[in-house]
Amino acid sequence: MRRWTGDDVRILRNNVLDESRLDFARRVSCSVRSIERWEAGGPISRQSSRALHDALSKAPAQAQAEFKALRSQPGTVDSVKDGEPDQTAKAGDATNRWEVLKLIGVTAVAPDALVEVAAEVMDFTRRAGASSVGEGVLEQLELAVIDLNHSYSQQPPAELFAVARWYRHQVGKLIERPHTLRQGRLLYTYAGWLSELLARMARALGELTLAETYCVDAYQHGWQAEDDELCAWAMEAKASIALYNHRPRAALSAALKGAAHAPAGQPVAVLLMARAARAHARLGQREDFRSTLWAARNAHEHLPIQTSTHFGQDTSPDRTSLPDLLVGHAASSCVWLGLAEEAQRHAEHTLELIHSAPVAHQSPIREAIARIDLGLARTVLAAPDEACALGTQALRWEPPAGHPVHARALELDAALQRRYPDLPQVAEFHERCHQPTRAT
Repeated sequence: MRRWTGDDVRILRNNVLDESRLDFARRVSCSVRSIERWEAGGPISRQSSRALHDALSKAPAQAQAEFKALRSQPGTVDSVKDGEPDQTAKAGDATNRWEVLKLIGVTAVAPDALVEVAAEVMDFTRRAGASSVGEGVLEQLELAVIDLNHSYSQQPPAELFAVARWYRHQVGKLIERPHTLRQGRLLYTYAGWLSELLARMARALGELTLAETYCVDAYQHGWQAEDDELCAWAMEAKASIALYNHRPRAALSAALKGAAHAPAGQPVAVLLMARAARAHARLGQREDFRSTLWAARNAHEHLPIQTSTHFGQDTSPDRTSLPDLLVGHAASSCVWLGLAEEAQRHAEHTLELIHSAPVAHQSPIREAIARIDLGLARTVLAAPDEACALGTQALRWEPPAGHPVHARALELDAALQRRYPDLPQVAEFHERCHQPTRAT
């Protein structure tokens, strides 16, 4: 098999498939940065060449033939940007054009009328390519979304929120201006992903109602752009947020809605099942909880070794964090269902999984919630001292009011107040829960 070159990649992506780097990266299961590096002349490994060859072999036969023809001709790489008419296309053979004209009945039209028809067609073409979206704007937006998602796990959300909101506002302005249909679809996609990111940031800042609003906006833009993955992630975030906002029925509805869009074999499909299971538990639906959680675990076991990329990031690491999330959901759910001993076992297992994972994949939020779940179980099992200590440990990074960790801490506080109102350590924990917290 011939080793692929940067020109080969660009021909297949831009000339034959007419895809953005983000869409092509999903097709080949690599990062956007890899596509950029290859097209700039960077080395392409044998493994990546095989992936590119597989992508070509799955394309329609006509696309494969077009690729082979273009690959054999020097100087055929199309550098046309999004929304820019292709000025290099040749008119083609006159005989072939005449055959096409005969097929549509133009032979019955007078010569003068043909001139008018040609002018009309040219005007159609001009309008189809009319756009106020400048060269490279869509690629810049794509890179901005990728960088913001990279930064989300490394910088405080309060610092990133204003930047993401600014980009979201700019995309909204571009949508209102003239653009091509293809550009419009991409603009709606980027607007949706930015709103999904803003929803996660708002949740981290404790603004749950605002976070849900961004989720709805992300879903609507994903639906308009026919991006099922975006719709699924938007509803996954909404299901999680609605549950912490004391709206379990809305959480269940969002999880089921997202599952209808979730691509098979992707981590988001497993997450949506887990969110649905948790909502069932919050509603007291024990059997539905058990069957849905079993389905989530079964789906997780059948995930492929490597999944598609999410903004240039390989989502395969989600496989390492999914087990502790699934067990953590089981712990919280058993607390709500009154199964204290099961909740204790699941919470302890969650903490073990988190601590055994690589540091880069350890989630302080999941760890804090696992400690609170364990504290709630110990409260029921007559160990209030341990419960207070676990709750205090969960709050040591000072989540803002409204944050999921703070909401669960208030749940533990209420349980302790009901059972052990006279204990000094319970009063101390109560005071700690209601102290002003710093902005995250």
